[in-house]
Amino acid sequence: MTNHHIIRSAEDFGGICRLKRKSLGLRLQDAAMVAGVNYRFASNFENGKPTTQLALALKYAAALGLTLHAMPDDGPA
Repeated sequence: MTNHHIIRSAEDFGGICRLKRKSLGLRLQDAAMVAGVNYRFASNFENGKPTTQLALALKYAAALGLTLHAMPDDGPA
């Protein structure tokens, strides 16, 4: 079964990655190393820092086994 999450903010995206990392039993340091990003970036991203670089955030998510899909939103934001 596949879980889907709606991402509307940097906080949503980082939080989903944090949940995935923890479900994998990874420490933040280990996830950062596997993704090829530094600890500070990983921490800021998981905590929803709005100025996080998208390219690095996508790289981090991919290293955790997450794939993003964009879909039209037919309702109000």
